[in-house]
Amino acid sequence: LMGIPYVNAPTEAEAQCAALVKEGKVYGVGTEDMDALTFGADVLV
Repeated sequence: LMGIPYVNAPTEAEAQCAALVKEGKVYGVGTEDMDALTFGADVLV
């Protein structure tokens, strides 16, 4: 999409985003709730 990389999450998007944070591939997770914290993300935007 317009040259912007994106990921299709096979299940919960928050779990996928938290995994990307833990792997050091992204800095944080943009979310409207706190679910990403339960999956191990430590930076929420």
